[in-house]
Amino acid sequence: MNVSVYLNKEEKIIAENFTNKNGLSLSNAMKNAFFEQIEDEHDITTTDRLLDRYENGLEKTFTHEEIMKMFK
Repeated sequence: MNVSVYLNKEEKIIAENFTNKNGLSLSNAMKNAFFEQIEDEHDITTTDRLLDRYENGLEKTFTHEEIMKMFK
């Protein structure tokens, strides 16, 4: 799949400086940023869901010491 992204002059300079500095193609840099954003949103959603379950007594947490006792 091909995707076109239009950058103004300032955005183009910033993008070129970043990609040159990091040895990336613009395509790879944008692809990486896109999927990092998706991963971040997934992590936030998962954390919110688990926190809600914990606050409603549906999840139990264990201390390090409790875990160590379980596996002795």
